[in-house]
Order: sequence, then structure tokens, then C-alpha cells
Amino acid sequence: MSYFQVCARCGTRWAVGAAPATWCRRCNGVLLAPVRDGGRAPVHSFRWVARSPIPSRPRRRTAAPKPTPSYRETPQWGLRDTPRTPPTPTQTPLESMAGRAPRLLVAATVLLVAAALAEFFRFGVLLQNRSQLISPLELVLSDAAELCLSVLSVVVGALAILACVCWLRVARREMFAAAGELDPRRWWVIVVGSLLPVLNLVMPGVFLTELTRHPIVRWWWTAWVVNWFVVVGVLLWRLRDGLQAQAYGVLFTGFADLVAAGTAVVTLLVIRRVQDRSVRGREREITRWTVAVG
Repeated sequence: MSYFQVCARCGTRWAVGAAPATWCRRCNGVLLAPVRDGGRAPVHSFRWVARSPIPSRPRRRTAAPKPTPSYRETPQWGLRDTPRTPPTPTQTPLESMAGRAPRLLVAATVLLVAAALAEFFRFGVLLQNRSQLISPLELVLSDAAELCLSVLSVVVGALAILACVCWLRVARREMFAAAGELDPRRWWVIVVGSLLPVLNLVMPGVFLTELTRHPIVRWWWTAWVVNWFVVVGVLLWRLRDGLQAQAYGVLFTGFADLVAAGTAVVTLLVIRRVQDRSVRGREREITRWTVAVG
């Protein structure tokens, strides 16, 4: 039985002679082990692997079909200049409180006038009681109106004063910022000077004079000082004993409420003047004068 050897390079079969050969006489390749003629070449010696010259690429996944697009209007060529909505400016708590100053002043004015009317009504009840008895309902209404309106006017008035201090701080900061400067007075100086008793008779007028030179500031300053003197006078009068002194104390309290209401009105006028607005907060209309040629 004959044997042959297969070249590992060119695949040529060579008959085995007396001894197995090592190199192929055709391509000088390595000869494999002798194989018996009629048998199969061992598969463990070599294996043919076919490789594609182009690397395989992963297939793209096809997306599911989408519905047919629709438009609300006919598509057109060109650029659309859609106006942008300006961002809403955010306010700090200080600016928010300052913006409430005009409304709080109006509310304080209304409550102070109502409290003054309640005090005058109570004084009328006291005068009526000198000659005749008053009904319990009339007395209850007088006491309730005087108590409720007095408390409300004090609370709203205190909030209005606090809001006005915040407004003064914001207005001064904006005025100096418009001039490219910083407010030379620190915030605590404005707060202490505006709220500390005795000191608040002088410093608020100074702060406002630095803000505007309008003559209305002097009128406000006068009303502010008179208001505090009236308040102190009423408190001292309330310390007196006697029915007649207490009755006059009711009358003086109503007068003090009216003075405080007037001070609140002048304060509102000062704020509107600094803002260059009308009393209702509207923009001022500039009157243009023209020369008429006849």
C-alpha cells in the first residue's frame, strides 16, 4: 500500500519514497505526515479559514414606521423671528415689602380716619350720657368700633412704617446706582435712624433730603415731627385721672388719628414724587407748550 505526503503550502501530493521527505520540491513548503493512499488527510494538522476582506458591520436597526406628519398650517420657506418673552424679574423680600408701601399707606389712612370717627362717636356718646341714659347696644357698638379700629390702625400703621423704611432703602440704592455710585449710608443706619425714638425725628428727613430736594420733603418732615409730638401728648394726657380728663382723652385721640392720617397722605405724596408718578401711581403726562403764531 502506497503513502503520500501533502504540502501544507501548495497542497501538492508527493509519493513517499524510502523515507518521508520534509520539504516540498515545488514550493519549498512543509510536507505533512505521510498519509495512506485512499484515506483522508488528518484534519487536526491544518484548517482552511476563509475571511472576508471587508470587515463585517452591524446591521442598522430599522425604526418602526411613524405616522404621516401633519402640520397646522402650510409649511413655508424662510426664518421666523418669534419674539421672546422677557424673563420675569424676581424681587427680593426687601423690594417686595417696599412695593407694598403705597397700598399700606392708603389702608392706614382709611383705618385712621375710621378710628378717628369712632373716637368722635364715642365722645358723642359720653356727652349724651351726661343728660340721658344710653342704650346698651349703642355702648357695645361704640366700644367694639373703637377697640377694633384702634388695633387695626396701629398694626397696619406699623407695617406701613416698616414698608416705608424698606422703600427708602431701595429708592436710595437705585438713585445712587443710576449715578454709578454706592449708597454711603449702610442699611442698618437707615433702619436705626428711621425707627429709633427721638432719633427718628431728625434722620428720616435727612435721608429724604439726600434723595430729593423737592419742597414736599420739608412739609413731610414737619408733619412727621408734629405727629410724634401729638402722639406723645395724647399718651401723657391719658395718664391723668378724672372722668372729664378721660373724656377729653377720647377727643384728643381722635384728633391724633386725623393727624396720623394726614401724615400718611403726605408720605404717599413723597413716594409718588420720588417715583415721578401721580397719586394713583400712574405715569405722569408731560405737558408740551407750543408757541401760537397769530
